[in-house]
Amino acid sequence: MVMRFIQEIEMNMGPSQAKQCQLRAFLTYYINDLFLNQVRTEINKEIQAVSKAADPLKVLASADTMKLLGVQRPLLQ
Repeated sequence: MVMRFIQEIEMNMGPSQAKQCQLRAFLTYYINDLFLNQVRTEINKEIQAVSKAADPLKVLASADTMKLLGVQRPLLQ
């Protein structure tokens, strides 16, 4: 919906104005530089936590999850 709104703004800007409106530039910057970096940082923290754990399987599947699935080794099922 936001992209349709941006496209409508750009169509109404006319040929004399810039091809992209400032809203598109802001969203592109925000998503690429801020949001995706935050997601990458969180994923890297999770990877480091799993790789440092003595039993990584416990981090991936808690006892409740394993009980719910009815398995003792969910990765091997």
